[in-house]
Amino acid sequence: MKDILDHQPLKSIETGHIIKWWNGKRLQYNLIIIIEFIVIYLLIGFNVTPYNVGYVLGFTAFTLLLANILYFIGPGTQLLIRRITSGKHTADSNKFVLYWAGVLLSTIIIGMCALTILRDIYRKELIESLT
Repeated sequence: MKDILDHQPLKSIETGHIIKWWNGKRLQYNLIIIIEFIVIYLLIGFNVTPYNVGYVLGFTAFTLLLANILYFIGPGTQLLIRRITSGKHTADSNKFVLYWAGVLLSTIIIGMCALTILRDIYRKELIESLT
C-alpha cells in the first residue's frame, strides 16, 4: 500500500524531444487536412474549371499554410505546460490529448472556412451559368 501512495518524481522532458515528436506528427496532420479538403470538394460538388483552378489551388495552399500555423499551438502549449510545471509533467498523455484536440479544432475551423468560401464560389458560378 505504501508504494501506491508514494509520490513518484516526474522526469524532466527536454525541449528537443517535444519539438521532435511534434515534427514527426506533422505529415500525419497534413494528410488529415488534405483528406478533409478532398471530402469537402466532393461533398460540395465543386467543379474545377480553367476559370477557377487558380483560385482553388491558391485557396488550398493558403489554408494548408493556415493549418500549419495552427499546428504550432500544440507544441507551444506543451512547452508552456513544461515551463509552468518547472520542466516536469507527464508529457506522453498530454501530447496525445493536445495533438488530437488540435486536429479536431483545425479541421472544424478550416472546414467551416472552406465550406463557406467554396459555397459562395459555387453559388456565383451557378448564377453565372443561369444568366
